[in-house]
Amino acid sequence: LKGGRFGLALSDGMGTGPQAALESGTTVSLLRRLLESGFGQDVAIKTVNSVLILRSPGESFATVDLTVVDLNTGQADLVKIGAAPTFIIRGGKAAQVRAGSLPAGIIEDIEVVSLRRALEPGDVLVMVTDGILDAYHGPGDREEWLAEVLLQIGNVPPQEMAELILKLAQTAAGGPSRVPDDM
Repeated sequence: LKGGRFGLALSDGMGTGPQAALESGTTVSLLRRLLESGFGQDVAIKTVNSVLILRSPGESFATVDLTVVDLNTGQADLVKIGAAPTFIIRGGKAAQVRAGSLPAGIIEDIEVVSLRRALEPGDVLVMVTDGILDAYHGPGDREEWLAEVLLQIGNVPPQEMAELILKLAQTAAGGPSRVPDDM
């Protein structure tokens, strides 16, 4: 993005399958275009929210998980609209960043709250949809399960990490055919 910033976005359309994929794809695509055009995070997310409301009132919902990192300072602004926690792995610990709000496309006056975190060299930022967490049915807390997994695989290259997280979540759900939600 302009000004030495880098954006990472993840969206999860409500439900599963093609319609949910369309909602999340539209959300990320529109968000990307707005941010690349120079709009601020708040305006971009509010615009996406308005578009989702206008498309199919009462039917178009999507989470928005956005992290914008200033590549010069390491400051990260995380915006979570109905999104699952983000994990930051640093020094053998996995911190969670969470914020409670409804997904985009539900209410007109959406409040955009940005959570600022300072990233350091070597930090690993992991954003997931709730489908990853909902797949776990073992003992203990779902977020703690994923945090433990992340600590064990924290040094794996990003693409391999993503594939491994997906496979472990599918296994936790009882296999790929038993996955309850999009991941």
